Amino acid sequence: MMFGLFGMLFPECAPSLPADTGDSGTEQTVWLVNMSLGCEVGTWFYELEAWGDAGGGTIEIFHMDGSYSEAHPLQFPEWSDDRQSWLYNIELDRVGQQSDVVLGESTNFNCLDFEELNWHIALEDSQGDEQDCAVFGVSPETLGLDHCSLWTSEE
Repeated sequence: MMFGLFGMLFPECAPSLPADTGDSGTEQTVWLVNMSLGCEVGTWFYELEAWGDAGGGTIEIFHMDGSYSEAHPLQFPEWSDDRQSWLYNIELDRVGQQSDVVLGESTNFNCLDFEELNWHIALEDSQGDEQDCAVFGVSPETLGLDHCSLWTSEE
């Protein structure tokens, strides 16, 4: 996982790797199997790993007090021969104002916001149908679990 300078300067605030605590449905064609995230000097890094007939998707980021959220599209993933799976990679650069956010490219959340954020990730198959989703963060239950897996930090 990438923590960069943020993790070295504030090790007690460095994000922990989420782990899936839910059961995957047997009718799914795409499964989220691993994720990592990190933030350093104003850039958020996400890597999601999926199995199956992966297509696009979405990462939604929510401030826990409900004051602000963003939904960033995930582009078609790249195949990893080493892992025998699909990898989604996204980098979001920090901008100073909400009006400057470009979805899929930048965010208004800074690295110090980590302890106040929740995430919802939805993965689609190659036909554009949602197949798997996960929630994690400081209080992910506030997002409504619906059919999503709850991922928790590994301590």
